[in-house]
Amino acid sequence: YNIEEAGMMERKEMLMLRRERSSLNAMSIVYIFLVPPLITFVLSFLLAFSFHWENVTQTHCHNWQFFPSMSSVIGNNTPEIYVWRIGITTYGAIPIMMALLHLGVTTDRRRGVSRALAVSTAVAHFANYLSLNLLTSISSSDDYDLHELSFIAFLASNMIFMWLEILCEISRDYGADLRGVEGDTG
Repeated sequence: YNIEEAGMMERKEMLMLRRERSSLNAMSIVYIFLVPPLITFVLSFLLAFSFHWENVTQTHCHNWQFFPSMSSVIGNNTPEIYVWRIGITTYGAIPIMMALLHLGVTTDRRRGVSRALAVSTAVAHFANYLSLNLLTSISSSDDYDLHELSFIAFLASNMIFMWLEILCEISRDYGADLRGVEGDTG
């Protein structure tokens, strides 16, 4: 080996280490996204089975349910509803930050119509997560009008986000004239 080859080997090893570290960071992001809602979900069910067995496992028609719905678990049961709201609302900050990150990633190096499309997609993504967080935090028995409004906003923003995301993909794949990437002269 000469000095140049040794330097190349060191650079390759450093790149391999960086990739391993980034994959560990990616796995930690996955755990951040999955573990808090899972803990909230399991804790809500355990509390419901411990304190409100009859309310959770029987319907109003007196039919027995082995595995109840989440609505019956957190419906009007005191500790479960607060555990669910606190857990999901706290977790809701992470997807909202991801929506803001989506804004930076999708608008990078875009101009013109394509940039406006990417910004609109990111705004719809943000509105989607915000309305979902509001929908989860406020039950219909607390404030029916606000719950209904957040449900409508969630459905509308979700549909708008999906359609805009499809348009972004189409403009990325087929619309070089829409893209307006920096450095283009056309």
